[in-house]
Amino acid sequence: MNYKTRAFPEFSACGLNCGLCPQYYKHTNSAFRCPGCAGEGFSDAHPPCGILTCCQHKGFEFCPDCDEYPCKRYDNADTADSFITHKNQFTDIEKVKRIGIEAYIRPPRKIS
Repeated sequence: MNYKTRAFPEFSACGLNCGLCPQYYKHTNSAFRCPGCAGEGFSDAHPPCGILTCCQHKGFEFCPDCDEYPCKRYDNADTADSFITHKNQFTDIEKVKRIGIEAYIRPPRKIS
């Protein structure tokens, strides 16, 4: 499956914060450097994703933009994994909806 490259691959279509993952390309030089959700080369490194496929088929950047969100694909999503991106998935989605994706991914300002 070839996915359309997303504008914000560090925040997945389903609401995971890929930027927190140690395999995200900005954090590692390992052999497996993940480009984030539908980032450049995503299809070469990942199996097909039903959520991303559905989202792009419907023309959305993020699942919460869909009237059917949350759909059955999210059943048990918050209990599926202990990794921090899964634990905060729904909280992060709500934050992005509230403040916008640009503000969410903007690096924090340093306090001097």
